[in-house]
Amino acid sequence: MRTKLLISAALLLFAIGFGVDRMWTGSVLSKTRNLERQRTELLERLGSHAESDQESRVMAECMGIDDVNNLDTLGAGTDALVFINRKVATAGMHQVEVISDAVENSTRLRRSDFTLTVSGSYREFATLVRSFEDDPRLVKVVGVRIEAQDATPDLECHLSISIFDPLSKASS
Repeated sequence: MRTKLLISAALLLFAIGFGVDRMWTGSVLSKTRNLERQRTELLERLGSHAESDQESRVMAECMGIDDVNNLDTLGAGTDALVFINRKVATAGMHQVEVISDAVENSTRLRRSDFTLTVSGSYREFATLVRSFEDDPRLVKVVGVRIEAQDATPDLECHLSISIFDPLSKASS
């Protein structure tokens, strides 16, 4: 009888230890997943930032500007261009042309107007427009024009958009 009681107590302690271990392991796994997600997001942001910096340097050099920091004061800045390029590439379209139509600063926002010319299928164009409209960044689709190309099954699509970015306190 005493042996059965000792075995029952040992099994109970084992079960409690196993349960505590599972709870601790679950907590550690949850924290690990959260840290991995944060790491992935930071790497994406760093990649975007590095890409934007590289494009800034190239644009500044082409425009004959010595200080890359002065580039954003002249126009929409490279972040908007990188943003547009990513959206076009993600939709699977081919970018033909991007024109910066106007940049207007208000007290708190900078509105950058662009006209894009892209080629691809109607489905890809619909995906591109939807991605602009669904993006957390404030993007307004102002106009759309689609033309059929004679030699290819692709469409030539013209899209006018406005991108709104908050201005930093220093530049307002």
